[in-house]
This record gives sequence, structure tokens and C-alpha cells, in this order.
Amino acid sequence: MAPRAEALLYAAARAQLVEQRLQPLLAEGALVLLDRFVDSSLAYQGAGRALGVREVLAINLFATGGLEPDRTLLLRIAPAEGRMRQHERAEVPDRLERESELFFATIAAAYEELARAEPDRIRVLDARAAPERVLADALAALADLGLPGIPRD
Repeated sequence: MAPRAEALLYAAARAQLVEQRLQPLLAEGALVLLDRFVDSSLAYQGAGRALGVREVLAINLFATGGLEPDRTLLLRIAPAEGRMRQHERAEVPDRLERESELFFATIAAAYEELARAEPDRIRVLDARAAPERVLADALAALADLGLPGIPRD
């Protein structure tokens, strides 16, 4: 798949998600948790596919109508360790998971840059920690948002 086509397809899917699911849920006052959103495209297509983070951001801002998360949790893990975990799950790698180590190193660096640029929104968690610790850290990273069911410090 051509890199620009990939970026546009992800943006189009995100536009449909926002229109069909997210906006109605948010209008009801629901708490919405996603495993990926615009930052993923900035890292994967903007940096990994070398399309440019600003360019990919522009099409995603259009696609989402400017909808942005209140908080993003970046689970930090070395690319090689993350790939080892994928391998241990014994699942068939998808098209992106079959990319090179350089591709994933570029993506990891892009995520780190995004986190440095927006430290109030993006909180970095150590994904090498035990699952219980990662969960506790994630809840702590959300505490200041005043969300129901998440205790404040």
C-alpha cells in the first residue's frame, strides 16, 4: 500500500469513528477510551512512513473535526522488546508488524517527541513493569482529570 493511501485510509476510518461513535457518546457525557487515535498516525505514517508529522496532523485534524483526547497514555517499551512480546503471543504479524526494526525505532522516537511536545496531555508509562503496576500508573496519570471512578491523589 502506498504510504499516502495508508495515511488517508486511517484518517478516513477515524473520521467515520468520530462521526458515528465518538461524537454521540461524548454528547451523552460518556467517558471514551481508545487504544489508538491521531498520535498513532503521526508516529506511524508521519514519521515511520516519512510523510511528515505536520502533514499527517493536518489531514487528521480535518478527519476528526479537531477532536483531541484529554489525556494520552504512552506505554513506553523498547521496540525490540515490544516485538518480542508480539512474537510470544504467537499471532500472525499484520502488515505493519512485519516492518523493519528501523521503522519501529523511528516510530518510538516520534512518540517520544510527541510526549516531549505535550507533557500535559501525554503521560509516559513504563510498559516493562508488571501489569498491576502499569494499571496503577495509568490510573494515577488520569487522576487529575476528575473522572468518575478514578480516585484523585
